[in-house]
Amino acid sequence: MSLLLGLFGMVVVTYWLDACLVSLFLLLIVFFLFSFFGKLGYVGLSWCFGFDLMSLCMVVISCWIVFLMYLSCGDYLVNFGCFYSFVLGLLMLFLYLSFSVVDLFLFYVSFESVLIPTLILIVGWGFQPERLYAGLYMLFYTLFASLPLLLCLIVMYEHFYSMSFFVLGDFVVGDWWVYVLLLAFLVKLPMYFLHLWLPRAHVEAPVSGSMVLAGVLLKLGGYGMFRIYLLVKFWLVSGSAYLLSVGLVGGVVTSLVCVGQVDVKMLVAYSSVVHMSLVLGGLISGSLLGMYGGLVMMLAHGLCSSCLFCLVNVLYERVHSRSVVLISGMIMLYPVLAMWWFLVCVCNMSAPPSFGLLGELMLLSGMVCYSYIMMIPLCFMSFFSALFSLYLFNVVQHGSGWYIWFGGFIFMREYLLFFFHWLPLNVMFIGFNYWSD
Repeated sequence: MSLLLGLFGMVVVTYWLDACLVSLFLLLIVFFLFSFFGKLGYVGLSWCFGFDLMSLCMVVISCWIVFLMYLSCGDYLVNFGCFYSFVLGLLMLFLYLSFSVVDLFLFYVSFESVLIPTLILIVGWGFQPERLYAGLYMLFYTLFASLPLLLCLIVMYEHFYSMSFFVLGDFVVGDWWVYVLLLAFLVKLPMYFLHLWLPRAHVEAPVSGSMVLAGVLLKLGGYGMFRIYLLVKFWLVSGSAYLLSVGLVGGVVTSLVCVGQVDVKMLVAYSSVVHMSLVLGGLISGSLLGMYGGLVMMLAHGLCSSCLFCLVNVLYERVHSRSVVLISGMIMLYPVLAMWWFLVCVCNMSAPPSFGLLGELMLLSGMVCYSYIMMIPLCFMSFFSALFSLYLFNVVQHGSGWYIWFGGFIFMREYLLFFFHWLPLNVMFIGFNYWSD
């Protein structure tokens, strides 16, 4: 408690913006716990806006990640403060609309509009000239997959004369129509074979761009799949075996790719594909435990992966390299930073008391209810997730350290950034009473 009060005092004295962050954090935690213990159902705000448990959780984590992006910006506020704030505000607006609308067409518009501020972040504040190609690669890759979804929405409107989630009900279609509906969200998730845009975008993006990609943008794909599931759940009972198999086997392959990476940021980017493969399996398993587990895993991964990108960026700003050869032995220069690396890597491997442990257990139970064969790829994914998390910590912190030099002190703002990622990741498990009922 004294540590929390001390941190709060330093925040209030040093950064007025961070004081607002603490107030917002307390408010969101109270709202989050209320949704857990109060069994919050659907709350309609108007004819096209409303919240349920999943949309509320997504709005909460979106608000938190966007404010943490503001905290991580550093010199951006000095040079481009007004424009940077405008981009983050535009991003938050589109995210709020995406998670709160109940009209499928409005969801599609806001879903695609999130790409605009994300592209501005990557192109405007990226480090390398290749950021232009990475931004266009991400833009066209996702938009190309979304155009068939727009066509399908037009066909659905001709049948139901409405785009509301509640009016559409069970939409009985053939296999190809279901794949068209899911394709846009599988790219955003992303599923293996559709993930090639993600590592390139992460490598060229600034820290704020990587935070929004890992913390929120991938969750848009999972949230969209959850909404589409309510329309095509009868198809998923019998037709999801191929999709589930490709997703889980692809997760195992990607986890092996992580172990062989020499670029730390690329390793963290590929680890996102592994965790979101678990989310994909839970969402299309058709079980209640699997869907709740997917929600928990999305929340845990959003905070953990965002914090990992912040840690990588802190080292990059000091050493100017992301190679595991050049940044090894960091524990000799930054022992306190090594502690944060250890805490976050432990959360990345879903060790207790991380919220990810609850998500993995629920996903395991939900997918085993679908088929016992799913135990095989799930066990491999859990093992290799722990393996590349330990590998990440080992290659960064241990080693000879002959190639590194002292690149400057770690600022209090950066320690607070790690703390505000880590704290909700390890206190949300107190809502376990909700999931156990």
